[in-house]
Amino acid sequence: MCAFCAVFKGLFSIIISEGGCVIEEQFSTDMPADDGKVLRLFKNREKNDLIQVTEGRAAQSKGEALVESRFAEVNGYDVGDKITAGGTQFEIVGLGTVPDYDAPLRKLSDTGVQSEVS
Repeated sequence: MCAFCAVFKGLFSIIISEGGCVIEEQFSTDMPADDGKVLRLFKNREKNDLIQVTEGRAAQSKGEALVESRFAEVNGYDVGDKITAGGTQFEIVGLGTVPDYDAPLRKLSDTGVQSEVS
């Protein structure tokens, strides 16, 4: 359970029982890519803020990845390409977006979005 969920576990129980709200723990990690970029990798979501696949399909197996559409556009990636992060190679099987990730900030203290690193 994430630290946030642990702190607010009692409150979540109230929200879930009274409002029918669904809470799903989210996981992400930033990994350096071979080309000097940083990729934020997310665990597949099952209930909330689901990925909207715009091309291809969602990742289903080890070694597969769905890449955020804007990142792919700016960096020249497409379905079928390979990308390496943290020493692991992934085949890009889809492109898409998620509703809660419209401003990919490197740190919470950042005030602007950079789709392209110069």
